[in-house]
Amino acid sequence: MLEVRPLAVVTAYSQLPGSGPSLTGGAAAGTGALYADRLAKRGYDLLLVSRDARRLDSLSDRLRRETGAEITAISADLSVPEDVARVESILGDRGDISLLVNSAAAAAPGGFAAAAPETLDRLIQVNISTLVRLTAAALPGILSAHGSIVNLTAESAFAPQLPAGLYSALKAFVLTFSQSLAEELANSAVFVQTVILPITQREIWELSGRPEDEPDRHAFDVGALVDSALEGFDRQERMTFPGRDVGGRWQEFTQASQALAAGLPEARKR
Repeated sequence: MLEVRPLAVVTAYSQLPGSGPSLTGGAAAGTGALYADRLAKRGYDLLLVSRDARRLDSLSDRLRRETGAEITAISADLSVPEDVARVESILGDRGDISLLVNSAAAAAPGGFAAAAPETLDRLIQVNISTLVRLTAAALPGILSAHGSIVNLTAESAFAPQLPAGLYSALKAFVLTFSQSLAEELANSAVFVQTVILPITQREIWELSGRPEDEPDRHAFDVGALVDSALEGFDRQERMTFPGRDVGGRWQEFTQASQALAAGLPEARKR
C-alpha cells in the first residue's frame, strides 16, 4: 500500500531590490527554507513558491534526495499580481493541501514619506494582498483536508513607534487577519497558528537606514525559531512567540483588547 504524505505549501518572497535582509527570508532561503526542510523531514510533500528559481531548485533537489518527499517548485514573484494569480490557480486546483505556511514578507528601508509609490505597492502586495488571496485560494482544500494555516508576522506589529512605521502596520495586519481567521474557523477542523517572530536589532537599523556596523545585541538562530514555532504548532497554540518568554503579557494584552472592544456586538459573543 502506497504511503500518502500530507501536502504543505510554503510561500516566500526575497527582499525588494536595495533593501537589507529580513528575518523572514523566503522558501528558497531563510525562514521559508527552514520550514520546508523541517516539514519534509516530518513527512510532508511540498509545494514551494519563491521568485529565486536557482535557490528554489537547489533546495528542492536537496530535500528530494534527503527525505524522498515529492517537491513541486513554483518560481513566482509574489509582488507581481499576474504571478500571484497563477499561484492562486494552482492552489485552487489542489484539493489535498494539509498545511499552508505564509512566510512571504517584504520590507524596505526608510520611512513612509520617503517611499516611492511603486515600493508602497509592492510592500502592500506581498504583505497583505498576496497573503489574503493565496489563503483564500488554498482554504477550500485545507477545509476538506482538515488542515492548518500558519501565518508568520513579527514583533513590530506591536511597535508603531519604529522608524519604518509602514512595516509595523503591515505586520499588524497579518496579526489581526490571522486572529480573525482563527475565530472564523474555530468551529471547523482547521487550525490557524500565528507566529510572532522576534525582530532583530539589525533589522530595525536596516529598515530605518541606520549604519550596519553597530553591534547586533539581538541575534537569533532562525533554525531554533522555526523549531520553536513547530513545537507550538504541535501543541496547537494559536499564538506562538518563538525565542521569547512573554509570560503573562500576551494574556494581559488580549484582555485589554477585549475590554476596548467590549461595546461591539461581535465582541460580546466571543
